[in-house]
Amino acid sequence: MIFAALSNSNSCFPALVVTLILLVRERVPVTYDFQLDNLFYEEENRSYSVIDFDDAVYSWYAHDIITALDDFLGDDMNLDNPQVKSFLKGYSSVVPLGDEDINQFTYFQRFMKLYRFAKLLWSLEGSEITDAPKWLNDVKLKFARVRDELRRGFREQRGSDFWR
Repeated sequence: MIFAALSNSNSCFPALVVTLILLVRERVPVTYDFQLDNLFYEEENRSYSVIDFDDAVYSWYAHDIITALDDFLGDDMNLDNPQVKSFLKGYSSVVPLGDEDINQFTYFQRFMKLYRFAKLLWSLEGSEITDAPKWLNDVKLKFARVRDELRRGFREQRGSDFWR
């Protein structure tokens, strides 16, 4: 199977491509950076505003949702979390979500992890600087820890049903 071949590859790019190919719904413009610090509430108007569209892409609603819920969803995809339920209720009041959309969450969570892993590898590549300030070394250590956690998670998922 194609996933078995990809899981043996040293590059995560083919897995990213195949993950996106599996998703068949029409793509739409999404922020791709929808997180709490990019959301503002205007009390006078009782309305919300979203900023920071420099990462906007054409993608799927499920992708936008998973990006927004990254801090609230665990690996178990707990959709019963009150904050997750509230967000999904609000989101679906504007963009109706069907089972097909929700079933895509797992794929996009995997994509986000692969993308984050690739960005960390890129950030750490060639980062050996002599006489680097302590804060830079601390950041590199944090990046390396997250990279290693993601790598362990990928190895654990190799035997899971995700790849079958």
